[in-house]
Amino acid sequence: MSKDLQDTLDKVSPPATTTNTGSTTSWLFGYIPSLQNHILLYSFVFLTVIFLIVFHFRDKLGRSIDRYRMRRRLSKGYYGPVGSFDEDMADGLTSDAFDIEQNIQTGDKRRGLTLSAKREIKRLMKSMKLSFDEARLRYTRLQFDQNDVDENGIPRDPKLVTF
Repeated sequence: MSKDLQDTLDKVSPPATTTNTGSTTSWLFGYIPSLQNHILLYSFVFLTVIFLIVFHFRDKLGRSIDRYRMRRRLSKGYYGPVGSFDEDMADGLTSDAFDIEQNIQTGDKRRGLTLSAKREIKRLMKSMKLSFDEARLRYTRLQFDQNDVDENGIPRDPKLVTF
């Protein structure tokens, strides 16, 4: 190697702090900045790598978060198990206008009323001496009122814009 090239390499490369044992990695550590002097650089690189990993697995993370939230809602009692039309018919929750028997005969796969809805409708039927249809209508209107929805199914939110 020529003397000029050797002088140029000596000026560019940092001095080695360890003895050269012939390994190829010793020259690499001379170019990597120390953590103490470049904490922002390493923090930025670390956060960028974390962001890229999260971005890459965003679908899996989203599904696992949804599963966690659903399990949490079920355990806290926000949702109850939904019965079947057979159970509703056995409980007497049927009428000419709401013919569950026809749904069962046609093999309707929809679920029946929730347990809380059944309890509330039965309570309305007993306390107000209403028929099933009237109690179901009153229950539906109460649910609309609780969710701030008018009788036409349109939200009562004053900020709502419809086209």
